[in-house]
Amino acid sequence: MNKIRFLKFNFLLVISLLLPSLAYSGGLDNKNYIEIASFNIQIFGQNKIKNSEVMQIISKIIKRYDLVAIQEVRSTKENIIPALLNYVNDTNTKYDYVISERLGRTSSKEQYAFVYNTKTVHLIPNSSFVVEDPKGVFEREPFVASFKSGNFDFTMVDNHIKPADVEVELKHLELVIDNIYDGSSEKDVIVVGDMNADGAYFNENKLAVIFPEWKQMIGNTEDTTVGSSSNTYDRMMTRDTTAKAEYTGKSGAFRWDSEYGVTNSAFIKKVSDHYPVYSEFRTDFPDDD
Repeated sequence: MNKIRFLKFNFLLVISLLLPSLAYSGGLDNKNYIEIASFNIQIFGQNKIKNSEVMQIISKIIKRYDLVAIQEVRSTKENIIPALLNYVNDTNTKYDYVISERLGRTSSKEQYAFVYNTKTVHLIPNSSFVVEDPKGVFEREPFVASFKSGNFDFTMVDNHIKPADVEVELKHLELVIDNIYDGSSEKDVIVVGDMNADGAYFNENKLAVIFPEWKQMIGNTEDTTVGSSSNTYDRMMTRDTTAKAEYTGKSGAFRWDSEYGVTNSAFIKKVSDHYPVYSEFRTDFPDDD
């Protein structure tokens, strides 16, 4: 990774946190925790946003969480997340977002997005960037942004790992996130996304070998897929700095179909072939970095 890039990132993050005009009081709706989710919304493009029933389900899922990292936004137009927020936002609810550029080495390009509840989460200005990948290891380079909620400031790293290159990309991801962790004063780093880290793509037992310093918050027994097979493709991980402090231990896959009483399998798959995964974090501890 480019050390200058990380020094610049670190400088901007520190300045943003110190500026009085950017002070954030929390606004946590009388709760001292937030829930962060990751959701691969399969082929999230023009056809999906035209389906009001599907969009109502997706928006209902989004509103459960304070911040959602989204993978697989696919459109040459920039209207996908705004269309989603048209369903999410109302007189009592205001979500906003930050989105990456279109990424991918093939014609099938994707964007990452972070969608967040402005009452509970604050985006650190100028903190978002796409990881530099001069050697082209990633099919889609990770997307990074930093946030603050109450006393909890943290950096998110969103990923969508290529199924055919899972082990190669995960090994490179480990270098990337270690550089982010080591190159910044911000030690609360949360790595999420569709990592395809199971099934025919990858031996999930290797995660502990590739990421020895990172706690896996989504266990290998979680089924994060809608299909009949049981695979833990979607992951969330963090370092002990966060795992032993702000992380409450609550995490899992949200099986929205069971929660909402939806039984039509064809409709369920129209929403996505993945379930969202989530973890909970305390926001009332003294800032530790």
